[in-house]
Amino acid sequence: MKMDDFEQKLARQEIRPIPEEWRGAILGKVSKEAEPISTVTGLPEPWWRNLLWPSPRAWAGLAASWVAIFILNAGTGEAPKKSALKEARALASSPDWSIAMAEQKLLKAELLGLAESAKPEKKEVPQPRSDVRTNRFRALGLV
Repeated sequence: MKMDDFEQKLARQEIRPIPEEWRGAILGKVSKEAEPISTVTGLPEPWWRNLLWPSPRAWAGLAASWVAIFILNAGTGEAPKKSALKEARALASSPDWSIAMAEQKLLKAELLGLAESAKPEKKEVPQPRSDVRTNRFRALGLV
């Protein structure tokens, strides 16, 4: 029988409706098969397994790397660092920082042609008083 003969015979046949009693049996099997069932236990699979299904090894590798990072980070034993704001405040209060800022201000003024107005003010650094030193030496009997 050629394929054309088969198609003609099939086209001449009358389409019969499916009996109603079969409908419930067919739909019942389909709904049971729609739920993924584990091949090992025969129970429905949990939702997380469907989530990880496309590449479970990749997800497991990612989880293992995060665990390793956490363990290595906890194992270093370093104390937590100061916050950036505290470090900035400590840096701004240091004398080196104020000297650097004054030099930067002077350089900027020189580049803009305002060198005379931007010269830093000289702050007098308090010197030890000579009479205090002398009194200490006197108390020790050295003068």
